[in-house]
Amino acid sequence: MTTITGIDTGGTFTDVVSVGPDKTAHLSKIPSQPHAPEKPVLAIAESLPSRSDIRYGTTVATNAVLTRSLARTALVTNRGFRDLLSIGRQQRPALYDFHPRPIEPPLPPDLVLEFNIPPVSDSFRHTLAAENIAALRKRLPPDLESLAVCLLFSHLDDSVECALRASLPLTCPIVLSSEVLPVQNEYERAMTTVINAMLIPRIRPFFSKLARHLREIASPKRFSILASHGGVIRPKSAADFPVRTLLSGPAGGAAGAAAVSRHHQLTTALAFDMGGTSTDLCLIEKGRTSLRDALSVGGWFVGGTRVGVETIGAGGGSIIRNQDGTIRVGPESAGADPGPACYGRSGPPTVTDCHLLLGHIPRLRLPGGLTLSRELSENALAKVGHPLGLNPKETAAIALEVIEARMSRACRAVAVEAGYDPAEAVLIPFGGAGPLHSCTLADALGCRTVLIPQGAGVLSALGMLSAPPRSLARKSVLVSWNDAVRNPGILPWKSLERRVLSDLGPIPETTFRKTAFCRYRGQSSTIPVPWNESTGPESVFHRLHEMLHGYRRQDPIVIQDILLEAEGAAPPRFSIEKDVEASRIRDLSDDIAYPVYDWGEIAGPVPGPAVILASDTTVFVAENWTAISVRGLWGNDLRLERIDS
Repeated sequence: MTTITGIDTGGTFTDVVSVGPDKTAHLSKIPSQPHAPEKPVLAIAESLPSRSDIRYGTTVATNAVLTRSLARTALVTNRGFRDLLSIGRQQRPALYDFHPRPIEPPLPPDLVLEFNIPPVSDSFRHTLAAENIAALRKRLPPDLESLAVCLLFSHLDDSVECALRASLPLTCPIVLSSEVLPVQNEYERAMTTVINAMLIPRIRPFFSKLARHLREIASPKRFSILASHGGVIRPKSAADFPVRTLLSGPAGGAAGAAAVSRHHQLTTALAFDMGGTSTDLCLIEKGRTSLRDALSVGGWFVGGTRVGVETIGAGGGSIIRNQDGTIRVGPESAGADPGPACYGRSGPPTVTDCHLLLGHIPRLRLPGGLTLSRELSENALAKVGHPLGLNPKETAAIALEVIEARMSRACRAVAVEAGYDPAEAVLIPFGGAGPLHSCTLADALGCRTVLIPQGAGVLSALGMLSAPPRSLARKSVLVSWNDAVRNPGILPWKSLERRVLSDLGPIPETTFRKTAFCRYRGQSSTIPVPWNESTGPESVFHRLHEMLHGYRRQDPIVIQDILLEAEGAAPPRFSIEKDVEASRIRDLSDDIAYPVYDWGEIAGPVPGPAVILASDTTVFVAENWTAISVRGLWGNDLRLERIDS
């Protein structure tokens, strides 16, 4: 077995899990460098043996969109659709805001070029007139870095977009909507294509440079990128379709939590990843992460299948402030630099400072030589609470209540939107800060069980090692369910199979999963339904529709889109090394206000309140809760149960 390494670059720390030939996982954390995200990866690669398998989760594409650090791009679309990106779907993000601030579209009107395409007979096929091509060439800006093309009905017939690309002698990338997102709805298709085109000139050089340096340093056997759908893809696919990596980092945590859920045979679980900057939430049903059709990044719509992760600005580094006489927490974060006040870098008071002051975490020595200072946390929180008549500990307790209320609302929304009662789910908290909030959050949601996997602090990196190679292809078909059952060949599964296999490359043990996105005739929204050629999705669709919307109809069912997932074999099983660092951390915990336990030495039930220490995270067991050690996927997990008083 070759060495396989998962690297998850977060806003505060970069998490690393490396598994060698002995099938033992070694965990570590190093400070992130947001302005040079490749440096921690290259530093890690220098310590790896040659011919390693490296898997990388990154927020480079996400940060480029959020900061609008994008390439100068133009869009070619049909005549009469110049305002397509500006009009959008006319949905109000804040329903009761009388003066909403519109979000600027990714392209100004002068960079949206209308193209006259005369139709041929009654079909969706069109012809390209030479004079129209010549006119379009003259209108292309000379400083163009990429070009997006989105024509009507190209999701059904891509020949015109392909012919248009062939007729334009440009050196910059020309991105076709029929390749990026071949589905119905021109606005969603256009937005996704434009953002992909704007990302390529920024992201392609990053991945190419990173892959080149990795070859020079470590000569990896394979270098993969975690995609938004939770599987790993090749760097070329990530470079050509960077929109597929917008949830690269959070998808690793979802994949890891799903693996834990499968191991413990959980019916429904709520995964809760709280790091230094943000909190990611995901619903897991029968060991599989839920999938979504779209994503909003910086107010811009991006289509494509992704794991159902929702993100809020609440992390260990969330800044605490006094705003208009009330305590507010986040969404701004202190990040890795300057970090929380306890780092000693003149940082602001944060959630981490609250836990340190209240005795939930010890005075740790962090990666990079930092030692947490309780005195600095107390001084910073005193400045926030003094004008409100609060002492530092009261300020810390209120700040934790504020951030936990926001997280519980977000968890409840994720579960209820999918038709589940959060009280019936098992909570899986992870990340460096997640297990500190698990009991309080479970109480707010009504959950009776919390499951914390070993390695919870680096679960996103562990998830990358558990994620199989995966490729997805989706296409609009617009056929009735009856026609598809009578004539299965009407659904183009074979063409989708060729696409996903081309994207995956030579992967053994490939399995396929088919999904049909169905709706009643006359509806606009669809429901994903597992497709079975022998019976079709009819009965399953009726049941899902009733569960989500409270009723079912006898109207004909329409299959709007189909989705094919191709998945290779998962990596071999492994176990996490013995946590020798936890005992050293315990020696620094003499001033913690609660009984302190070493995760690896728990033999019997641990009643709360108590603190359980590991090198990658800290667990706070609240009053009326008890913790026991259970056999997990990679080692000994913690199972927390609420005790009825």
